Amino acid sequence: MISINATLIVQVVQFLILAFILNRIMIQPIFKLIQEREGHIENVQKEAVNIEEESERLANEYLEKEMQARREAEKERARLRQEALAEAGNFIREAEKKMLSEREKVDGSMKAEIEKVRPTLRGEAEALVGELAEKVIGRRI
Repeated sequence: MISINATLIVQVVQFLILAFILNRIMIQPIFKLIQEREGHIENVQKEAVNIEEESERLANEYLEKEMQARREAEKERARLRQEALAEAGNFIREAEKKMLSEREKVDGSMKAEIEKVRPTLRGEAEALVGELAEKVIGRRI
């Protein structure tokens, strides 16, 4: 059986002193280090979450700006197309006007030339008719 005497009390006191010393030298610093690491890990995780949220926000902002730029580009493309069509229409109308005026000039010069040549051709035609009539009839008219 266990006897309670002075050695037991000395051993208990020695154990308590050892536990106090170990607590001060090892256990408290280890717990403090563990708590610091847990705090650091928690801060890093929060920072990672913040960075992830920021990156999502920036990605969404980028997509919005890209869509806005695409819409503006489409509007500009449509506006430029309308301008080009209008300019092409103006160019075609001007070309048609020039063509009509050139045609009128050519028609006028052709009519003038015809009127100029017509008397000469009438005289030649009458002479040819006379020659043909002589040949057909066989005598001079």
